[in-house]
Amino acid sequence: MERLVALKVIHGEFLQNRQAVERFTREVKAAARLAHPNIVTAFDAEHEGDLHFLVMEFVEGANLHAIIRAQELSADQALWLAGQVCTALAYAHGKGVVHRDIKPANVMVDTEGNAKV
Repeated sequence: MERLVALKVIHGEFLQNRQAVERFTREVKAAARLAHPNIVTAFDAEHEGDLHFLVMEFVEGANLHAIIRAQELSADQALWLAGQVCTALAYAHGKGVVHRDIKPANVMVDTEGNAKV
């Protein structure tokens, strides 16, 4: 499709753990149900041999953890991002999806200053 994407790959050491593979599969199916401007879009999921991966929107920017380490956020910036994250999480919850690992490292901030979980 000639577009830049991000791949989320299940680590090889977890492939022998049936529960880890099932959890990854559930995550893929949950991601497929979500369409929101503050949630990274999932395009596809596949497995090839022992490689299981999720094809997602590439978000140009940085994760919130890196941004916080590099600079101090103003109150307005922090509230803007927190509001977007809360809106995304509320949307996902309304679809029956609970984000089990929300933290600054898992929040992307695009080049326009918008948050994506």
